[in-house]
This record gives sequence, C-alpha cells and structure tokens, in this order.
Amino acid sequence: MLEIENLYIKINDKEIIKNLSLKIEDNELHVLMGPNGSGKSTLAKSIMGYFDNINGRILFNGLDITKLSIEERSKLGIFLGFQNPIEIEGLSTMTFLTHIAKGSSFKEKIDLIYSIADRLKIDKEMLSRSLNFGFSGGEKKRFEIMQMYLLKPKLAILDEPDSGLDVDSLKEIAKAISDYKKESNASILLITHYSRITNYLDINRVSVMLNGTIVKSGDINLIKEIEQKGYNYLVDSNV
Repeated sequence: MLEIENLYIKINDKEIIKNLSLKIEDNELHVLMGPNGSGKSTLAKSIMGYFDNINGRILFNGLDITKLSIEERSKLGIFLGFQNPIEIEGLSTMTFLTHIAKGSSFKEKIDLIYSIADRLKIDKEMLSRSLNFGFSGGEKKRFEIMQMYLLKPKLAILDEPDSGLDVDSLKEIAKAISDYKKESNASILLITHYSRITNYLDINRVSVMLNGTIVKSGDINLIKEIEQKGYNYLVDSNV
C-alpha cells in the first residue's frame, strides 16, 4: 500500500525528517508513536504532499507519488485527518460535507451525511454551523472521522485522533476507526503519543519515531514496552 524510502525533509533549513523508511501493507492498522516534537505530524503531512523540499521516495500502490500535489494524492485515495483541524467561519459545515460526499444526487448525499452523523453521534444542529468554528476538540475529531467516511480513502492518516477526548468519546472514535477499516479494507496510519486509544483497536503493526526517524517497529507488545520504560530507553539503548 504505502512505502517510504530514505525520506529527508527540511523546513526553514532545519532537517525534520532524517533517513526515514516505513512500510504499510494493505488493510493494515499501523500505529506510529513518539513524543512531542519527534516529527510525526511532519511525516503525516509529507505523505499528503505538503512539502516540496524533500529527498527520498514515497510510493503508493507501487506508484511514485513523491512529486504529486495534495489534490492528486487525494484523488488516488489518501486522506489526512488533522491533529488541529482549522476553523473556517462563514463556511457551512453541511455545504462543505455535501461538496465532498459521494452520491449521484443531492438527496443521496444528504441522506449519507445524516446516516454517518447518527453513527458518530454528531448532533445534526452542528451541521448548520460554520466548519469547526466553536467546536470542542472532541467535536472536531468526530468531523474529521466523518470526512474519512464520506471520502472513502484507501489510506487514512489520522494524526492524534485521540487528543482532547473524554473516555466515552475515545471509545466511540476508536470503534468508528475499526469499523471503517473492516468495511472498506483500507489501511490506516494512526499517529499518537499516548497508548490509551490502542486499548480499543486491533493493531497490526507499531512503529516508534524519535528525532525525525523510525527507531523501532514491532507488534502490540512494543506499546507495552513503551508504557513500562518510556521513549528515552530507545535512545539510550541505541536500537
């Protein structure tokens, strides 16, 4: 599905991503963990096409997408759920959602939006408000997941979908992510620095990122290892 080879990224002459390689298989839920400032969000945006000053290769289903635009990558089936979704005052949430929803008629799109809103426990009153404007952190996360359901990507990159959530919301978001993966056979790269959301997910692979590169990969047991020892031991042990 996705293969990143020897990726380097500079932003304002500072190297953020350093010789990073990562592979995500078809229908895989891959968790990327790491402390704040390790480069996780930069990696997510680089997969989506936000940066020009990069070296290395990004392959998607065998196609080299390293130089493709954000729009081109989106059309191929890549989606990025933002860590901090932007607020757009004046843009109706419903107008935005009907624009991205897939359907042969306006009514079909509206019906789809309402059904997903029910599924994600989104108050329909919120659909008439400005996009993300005045929304809580948890409400913004639900709308990011809603966009994923509407766009139906083959690869969904979710940047800290667990941030700002209470326990009930966390379980609901985790279930929505799991259900989407099962129903669409999509691959998911889920980025977090906490382990709590992983308790509610069926995870295939875990990678740890420190100082702009992947320092260790493994199965679910790697999360337990981090919980016990923290991230610093990976630096100290030079793994």
